[in-house]
Order: sequence, then structure tokens, then C-alpha cells
Amino acid sequence: MKFNMLFSPIKIGGVELKNRIVWTGHGTGFGNVINNNIIAYNVRRARSGVGMIVVGYTSIHPTCRLLPNELICWDDSVIPEYKKLTSAIHKYDTKIVSQISHIGRQGGSDYSGSHLLAPSSISDIVYQEVPKEMEREDIQEIVDSYGNAARRVTEGDFDGVEIHSGYGGYLIAQFLSNYSNRRVDEYGGSLENRVRFAVDVINNVRKKVGNDYLVGMQLSGDEFTPGGITIEEAIKIAKIVTDTNKLDYLIIKAGTYFSMNTIVPDFQHPVGMLVPFASAIKAEISNTRIGTVGRINDPAYAEQVLKEGHADFIGVCRPLISDPDWVKKARDGNSEDIRYCVGCNQGCEQYLFKVRGISCTHNPEVGRESEYDEENVPRAAIKKRVMVIGGGPAGMKAAEMCARRGHTVALYEKERELGGNINLIKKIPFRDEFGGIKRFLDNRLRKLDVDVNTGVDVDEKMIAGSDPDVIIFATGAHSTRVGNRQYGADGNIDGINEKNVVTDTEFLRNLDKDDFTSRFRGNVMVVDGGENHWRSIGTVVHLAEYSREITYVTPGPFVGHRLPPLSLPPLLQKLYNYSNISLMPNYMLDCIKENSVVVRQLFNNKEHILEDIDMVIVSMDRKTNDSLYFRVKEMYKDQHKRIVRIGDCLAPRDTLKAIHDAYTVAMTIQ
Repeated sequence: MKFNMLFSPIKIGGVELKNRIVWTGHGTGFGNVINNNIIAYNVRRARSGVGMIVVGYTSIHPTCRLLPNELICWDDSVIPEYKKLTSAIHKYDTKIVSQISHIGRQGGSDYSGSHLLAPSSISDIVYQEVPKEMEREDIQEIVDSYGNAARRVTEGDFDGVEIHSGYGGYLIAQFLSNYSNRRVDEYGGSLENRVRFAVDVINNVRKKVGNDYLVGMQLSGDEFTPGGITIEEAIKIAKIVTDTNKLDYLIIKAGTYFSMNTIVPDFQHPVGMLVPFASAIKAEISNTRIGTVGRINDPAYAEQVLKEGHADFIGVCRPLISDPDWVKKARDGNSEDIRYCVGCNQGCEQYLFKVRGISCTHNPEVGRESEYDEENVPRAAIKKRVMVIGGGPAGMKAAEMCARRGHTVALYEKERELGGNINLIKKIPFRDEFGGIKRFLDNRLRKLDVDVNTGVDVDEKMIAGSDPDVIIFATGAHSTRVGNRQYGADGNIDGINEKNVVTDTEFLRNLDKDDFTSRFRGNVMVVDGGENHWRSIGTVVHLAEYSREITYVTPGPFVGHRLPPLSLPPLLQKLYNYSNISLMPNYMLDCIKENSVVVRQLFNNKEHILEDIDMVIVSMDRKTNDSLYFRVKEMYKDQHKRIVRIGDCLAPRDTLKAIHDAYTVAMTIQ
């Protein structure tokens, strides 16, 4: 398919982009100043041919700190490092813009060491820290800080500046919205007053950068928040800020921290969920370019959005994190080779709040672009025969990377199809996109001519007969009926082996068998042993459609406490909207009887008996499938043969870590 609109040039203000694909601004957690990792991260996408890169999130003032390892731009020391980045990007004929940002109340003073600032003295729903209501001098100081930050951006040779943010419930949006602005002066009350701060910022920025410099801004199409901005009000706001004739583009986004899931929507949200808001605003605005975002993963859909006139350009973020060559593959007609984002938010959003910075579930190079380069994978010095045992995500990734490095690879899987746990995960409601990981790796293995063998249960004799140079065990892990240390020294639970008890794996494996699922029409209990993740919670959502009553028991402090934070709101909404689901956090399984289950409250140790339970699904500890590994290791103990474990066979964790294990090991085989 040719993408004529997507790859047509577009002029935004005084800047011409070679195509209509913009890599939108986002936090990475890679450092407070531009460094080699940040440069390599952005260059990797510029090299693919993206039209414009927006670098975010950069703090304009010491009171503005969302994370400890975010970019700052509140003094001139950043300018020399800016020039290093922009110079590197401009080599690829890609334009580059920097966001300038203030979070307002949506943060904590733990990082800044200073109080928060906001239009009104109302705490944010997440951080719950009361900010200082900005006085006139505070307002002027922050307006000036926006302008001064914009001036630094110009001196750093960026092509433009993007004002962050009239969306997401950050500072400018806090002034715009009745949800967060309770002022009674000229900056509160009427819509014209609430927009005043945004206009002041726009005017100051334009004054500092000049009339010909590219200036953009983000606006919310809908805050999905009680008392917040709706599309009707968003259109009015857009008209006011664009009537200044000082903005060249708007990117239409959504949400506040009340509705965090709409800021970075995961797989629970429809593709292109925010396009209608951009379309509605574009229909009313003629003097400013309009960009749209929101799970636009597929270039074919991006082309459709442009052709139908919903937006002037397409903002993509996670698709280019997942596959930095998304643009190049689409342009060259190789869309089937794209490593499509699966919307899991695990490596990008969840890792952002960890010290190491963002990552990606099925792109292990994210954040390590200065070390690894998918387009230029180094060939091994000596070609070796590699045997990979286990065809789950870890085994498939190991086989792919070993083959790409020039080794001869044979992959063995005892089931009749590759995929391992992915085949179970994609059976969970709203998780079918996760199967994209398998599809991508399947495609890679075919093109690399890896010798794939399914339905083969490997043993020592087969390994000895093949006599490989390297043996990689990716044999995964299995569900058990044994609890973790909370359940005592041996983890044994009375009644766990009763005929009315199945493991989560057994349940998911048999979902397509009517005679099996018919057993779960009555009252069902799902017991989580502590993982509190998609496997058990997704099972609960699935059961809600046909079971009479479902009770979910977890020792976690709340349901889904280990999930990416922005995935929780829509998930909890689903769970609480089902009248036949009962949630019991802070409880653990004590024993199972024929028709009842005893659970124990973690903090007061009191027992609670649930009667008339027909079936129990347990999601307890998983154990490594490592017996063959140890036997083979012993068999070759006197030989110089490399034998390694990866993924769940090494330690039961998640798909991201399994794939990253495989990548790292494959890159060390010389």
C-alpha cells in the first residue's frame, strides 16, 4: 500500500516537513540534561525518516519537577547540549522541536524541594499535595519562564518550540479547566478569563522567539473529568488561542490525572480514540495546523485519517518506540515487517517511573541505542550452531537475534505452535493485541530461515545427536498449586488439589472447550497468590460474562497494584461495573473445602468463610522448567560448551524481561 498523504510534505508555520509523521513529546527518564543516550535515542528515529521530532518533557522552572530524571531548561547551561542534539538530528533532514513544560499541581515537592504552584489551592487526585495558589507575581514569573525557556530552545538550534500543556491537567490546562481553576480574579471564572494565562504564555513565547519561529501547543479535546473541559469548550479555547495568530499548530490530546488512562491509552482503548476531537477542532479552525494522536499504530490507518481530513499531521509516540523504523518500513512498502506497538504500557509508561528510564516489551534496544542498533547488528566473529529449546517469546527472540548475527539456528518447541505464554495471554479479554509480539517474531524467523521444529519434546539424546556449539534453554515456567512464603515454609495449602480447583494456566488453555467452561457457570473464586497481574485479573473479567458470581482474592493492597498505573482506571471501571464481581484485596487463601473456601485477612489474621463456591481458579507461584537444563549441564560439565537459560526458565517474570534476556544473551555469543 502506498501512503501518499502520509508521506506528502507539509508546511507548518515557516518550517516544511518532508512528511506528516511527528514523533510526539514524551518523558524518557534518561537524564536531566541532553546526553549521549538521549541523542542516540532520537537519532535512531530521525534516521528512519520521521518528519519532526518533539523532545519532551522539559521543565521550565525549579518548582516544576514531575520525575527526578527528567529534562530541565530553566537556565542557559542547557544550550550547548541542545546544539549537540539538534546538530545530530538535522543530518537526517528531520525537524526537531522542544517542549517547554510546567506540571503545576500534578507532581510532588519531593523532587523539586519546593512547593507546587497552581491556579487554585486544590490538591491533585494522584499526588494529593496541596499547591500554593499562584499570586500575580507567581503568574508573571512562570509566564516569563516559558518565554525564557523558548529563547533557550531557539539558541539551541531547535526548529521550533511546543508549549506544554493545555492538556493532561498540567499547569496551563489547570487554568483552562473549571475542574482545577476556582479563582475569582481575571484568571478565573469565565472562559475568557481562564484562557488568559495560556494567551499570556503564548504572547511571551512569541515575543522571545520572533514572528517566523515555529510555535505549537497541546490542547485537550476532552478531559474525561467531572467538571472538566468537553469538546464544546475545547473548540472555544482553540479559537481563542489561535485567534492570537501566534500559534502554528495544535496537537489535540485528552485527559487529566483524574482520567490518566486517556493520557497514554493502553490496549483497553480503541485505536484512534482521540481522532474525533482533533477532527471537530479542525473543522472550526482555519489558520492553524491540527495534529492528532492516540493509538495510531498502523500507517494504513494514519493515511485514512489524513485522507478523510480529520487532521493535518499524525502524532505517533509508542509506535516509534516499539519500532524506530516504523516510518522507513511504511515508506518502503514493508508494513508487514513493522514491530507494532501492542499498547501494553509496560516498558514505556511503567518504566518511566523507575530510575532506569523507559523501555519497551518487544524492543530491547530502547534506551540502549548508543550500544545496540537493530539495522546494524554485529556479525559474530565465529559462526556457531545454536540450539534453542523452547519457542515462547524468549526462545523466539533468541533464535531471531542469533540468526541475525550469522549463526546457524535450530529452534525446538514441544507444543504444536510457537508463542508459549503469549498464546494464553491473548485469550484474556482485550489482550488479543499482545499476539502481535508472536506475529512479529514468527515473521522474522521465516525470513531468517531459522530451522523451526514444533511438536518436538527435546531430550538429552537429541541434544547429543545434534551436538550444537551453544544451547539456549527457553523452556519457560509452569503454574503450581504452591503458595509463596506468605503461605508458610512449604507453601502447601489444604484442599488445593481438590477436583473443583484448576490453575490459571489450565483454565486459559481450555477456554475453547465448552465441556470445560460449563463447569464455571456457577459461583467461582479466583485466587491470586501475590502476582496481582493480568493473568488472574483478566480471568476474572472473562468469567464475568457467564459465571453467576465471581470473587477475586489477592494479598495485594488493591486490585492490580503491579500493573502499569495508567492501565488501572479502565480496568477497575470494568470490574466495579459488573454486579457479579466481588473484590477482596488484602486477603490470602487459607484452605479449600468441597463447597467453601477459607481466606484470611492479612492484617488482623481473621478467617473469612465463603460458602457455595463451585469452582476455584488459583494463580499461585510459577516454577522454572529447568530439569533438562541441569541434566544437560551435567552431561557437558567437562566440555567447553556454552549452555544458558533465559526468560522464565531462568526466573519466572514477564514477557518484557524474557525478551530482553534473550536479546542480551544472543548479543554475547561470539
